[in-house]
Amino acid sequence: MEMKEETAPVRAFIQRYLLLGITFLLWENLVGSVVGVYNMEIRRTLWGIVIYGLGFLFFGGLAETLSVIHSRLFPQWTWPRQRTIWLLAVLYMFLWGDLSRLLLSDLLGLQSLKQSYLFNTAFWIPLALLAGFIINVALARRARSHGQNDFVHGWLYPAAALIYLVISTKVTYRYFQFDALTTANVMLQPAFISLSLVLSWLLTWATSSLASIQKRSILAFAVGTTSIVFISGNQTITSATSTSGREDPRPNVVILLFDALRNDHVGRMEGSSTLTPQMDELARQGTRYPSCYAPSAWTFASVTGLMTSRVPNELGLVEKGYLPERVTTLAEVLQRYGYHTAALSANDLVTCRNGFGQGFDDFRFLRGQGPRQLLLPCKSFFPTFRVLEELAYQTDFLATEYLTADWREMNDHAAQILEESHKPLFLYMHYIEPHSPYWAAPFRDGLLDLQQLTASLILSWPSFKRFSFAQNFIQENREEVSQKMIGRYRDGVRTADGAVAEMRSHLRRLGMEDNTVIVITADHGEELMERGRLGHKSSLFEEQVKVPLIVYLPPELGWELPPRAAGVSSLDLAPTVLDLAGIPEEIPQAAGLSLLEPEPVSGRSKFTMVDVGESFLASLVQEPYKLIIRQQHKTGRKDTMLFHLGNDPHERINLYPEARAVAESIAPLLQQQVRLTVTPSENINTPSVLDIQRLRSLGYSN
Repeated sequence: MEMKEETAPVRAFIQRYLLLGITFLLWENLVGSVVGVYNMEIRRTLWGIVIYGLGFLFFGGLAETLSVIHSRLFPQWTWPRQRTIWLLAVLYMFLWGDLSRLLLSDLLGLQSLKQSYLFNTAFWIPLALLAGFIINVALARRARSHGQNDFVHGWLYPAAALIYLVISTKVTYRYFQFDALTTANVMLQPAFISLSLVLSWLLTWATSSLASIQKRSILAFAVGTTSIVFISGNQTITSATSTSGREDPRPNVVILLFDALRNDHVGRMEGSSTLTPQMDELARQGTRYPSCYAPSAWTFASVTGLMTSRVPNELGLVEKGYLPERVTTLAEVLQRYGYHTAALSANDLVTCRNGFGQGFDDFRFLRGQGPRQLLLPCKSFFPTFRVLEELAYQTDFLATEYLTADWREMNDHAAQILEESHKPLFLYMHYIEPHSPYWAAPFRDGLLDLQQLTASLILSWPSFKRFSFAQNFIQENREEVSQKMIGRYRDGVRTADGAVAEMRSHLRRLGMEDNTVIVITADHGEELMERGRLGHKSSLFEEQVKVPLIVYLPPELGWELPPRAAGVSSLDLAPTVLDLAGIPEEIPQAAGLSLLEPEPVSGRSKFTMVDVGESFLASLVQEPYKLIIRQQHKTGRKDTMLFHLGNDPHERINLYPEARAVAESIAPLLQQQVRLTVTPSENINTPSVLDIQRLRSLGYSN
C-alpha cells in the first residue's frame, strides 16, 4: 500500500508532462502546417512524440524544482498552480532563447558567437526566471483575494501563453528569418495574442466538464485531428500564365548554379542509373564543357569572377570583401540594354550586403526557416553540438531549410519572377544544394544510425579524441562514416537534378522554354576524402576547382557553340551571355572569352587562387599541365607542384622535381597574375552573429 502511495505522484508526474509534451507537439505541427513547414511526415511525427515526451519530462522536472524552491523560500507567496507558471517560464527560456540571443547581438553590436552565448546566458535566463517569480507572486496574491479556483489566471492565461509561444516563434522563424523586431512581425503580435486568448477560451470551454486526464487526452486528439484537416487543405495550385507574347524577341538567360557541385558527379553512374538524368538530357541537347575551371575553391571569390569576368585577385577579393561599385558586372550591362535582371541566392556570401546586388532589378537573399521542430537543435545558450544536429537530422527535425532556403523555395520564387517578366529576363539562381552539411535529402538509413551519432559525439568534443575508445572508434569506422557522408552528398546531387527538372517544367508551363538559354554550373567543387577530408577551400586540386558547365541553346534560336579541345573558365560565362543577348558592350578588363567565338589557336591560361589560412595557393592550367604554387604566410616558403592532367587526372604524381623546365616555362604567367593582387579599398562588411552562425554551419570555420 505504501509502495502505491509513493509511486502515485511519480506516475502522475510522468502522465502529466508526457501528455503535455505530445499536445504541444501536435499544436506546433498544426501551426507548422498552416505556415507551410509541416505536411504530416510520419517519421518526424513519431520521433517527435518520443523527443517531446522526454523533453517535457525534463522541462517539467525543472518547473517542479523551481516550484519547490519557490514554496520553501517564499511560503507566503505560493498558490496551487504556480508550477504551471514555472513551466511556462522554462519553455519561454528555452524556445525563445535563440531569438533573444540574436536580438541581444544586434542591440549590443556583438560580433562573436561566444560573446552572444555568454550575454544571452547572463541576461535571458535571469530575466525568464524573474518574470516567472513576479507573475507567480502576483497570481498568489490574487488567489488569496479571489479564491483558489481562479479560472482566468489559473488556466485561461497560461494556456493562451503556451499557444502564443508556438504561433509567434514559428511565424518569426518562417517569415521573418529570426528577426523578431521586423516592423511587420511586431505589428502582428497583438493579433497573435488575441488569437491565442480566443483559442485558449474555446479549448477550456470544450473540456471544462471533464477530468484532468481526459482533458489532456481529448485536447491532444482535437489538435491532432485539426492538424490533419489543415495539412490536407494546405496545398497550393499554380496557374499556368504564359509569358510568350512579349514583343522583345531576345532570349531569356537562366543560370542555375549549384553550390559545391563536382564536375565528375554530373552524369555519374550509381548502380544502373545516373545521379543527374535531367542535367544529362540538357547536356545531350546542348553543349557540355568537360573541363571548366572556377577562379577559386570557394563561393565568394568564384561568384565574383563569374559576375565580373575578372580574376578575383585583381579586385582584392580572393578572400571575403565587398564587390566594388566601380567594377562593372554582367547584370549591370544587361540592365542597361533593357533586360530585367533578377537573382535568387541561398548562400549567405552572395548577398547585396557584399555588393552582389549591383545591376539587379530584383535581388532576393532567401534565408532559412529555422528548425522544423522547436526542441532540436537547441542553440539558446551554447553552440549546437554536432551530435544534436545529427540527431535532429536523423529524426527529420532538420533539413536544408534550417540554414537557408532549399531548392523548393528557390524554384517557387523563380516561378513568380518568370510569370511577372514582361521583358527579356536574366535570372541568376544560386542554390545551396549539394553543399555541406549534406541535409538536402531526408535521412532514410534505418531507425537511427548509431555509428554516425557516435562519430558526431566525438567530433562535438575534441577532447574525447584523447580517450582510447574514441581513437579506436575513429580508426575502425573512419572509412564507413566517410562513405555515408559521401552518400549524403550524392543524395544532394540528385536533389539538385530535381531542381533542374522543376525549373524546366516552369519554363515549359509558361511557354518560355523555346526562348530561354539555360546554363548549369557550380561555384566550386568538393573534396570527398581524396586528400583525407570533406569540404572545400583547402586546396586547388581538380576535385575542388573543376566545375560542370552545360549551356543549352534552344534549337529555335538557331545558334551553335563551336567545339573546344582545351578547357574553359567560369570567367567565360559573362562574355558568352552578352553575346547571346546581342549586346555589343564588353565588360571592362574582362579576362573571359565568349564561348560563341572560335577557340584561340594558342590556347589560354586558366587561373585559380585561394587563401586557406596558413597559406596562399595559386594555380595555372595550360593543357596538359597544371602548376600549383603554395606560399606559407609566416615563413614565405614556396612549394611547387606540377601535374600532367592527361596522364594523371587525379594529381597524384608531382612532376616538378624532374620537369622543372616545363614548370619554369609557364610559372612567369602565374607569377605575373599573382602580382596583380590588390588590397580592397572598400570597407568589408562585418558579418552579424547570425551570418557567422550560418556560415559555420555550412562548413566555413573561419
